[in-house]
Amino acid sequence: MLESCTLEFRDKMGPDPKRVLRCFVDLGLSDHEIARYFDIPKPQISSLTNALRRCSAPGPPVAVFIHRP
Repeated sequence: MLESCTLEFRDKMGPDPKRVLRCFVDLGLSDHEIARYFDIPKPQISSLTNALRRCSAPGPPVAVFIHRP
């Protein structure tokens, strides 16, 4: 879904809209800020960023064990 939806935004986001959105999400921008920056309706941005956030949701903490001889 993300790939097909972002095709129409290439003129505003460049050749790789998914990567651009990933960057903005990683920087902590809200959907409102991203939508305003690209002049794209917020509901469309939210549907795309929600998909990205679901894919990158952190898992449970991982215990780190250090082996000392």
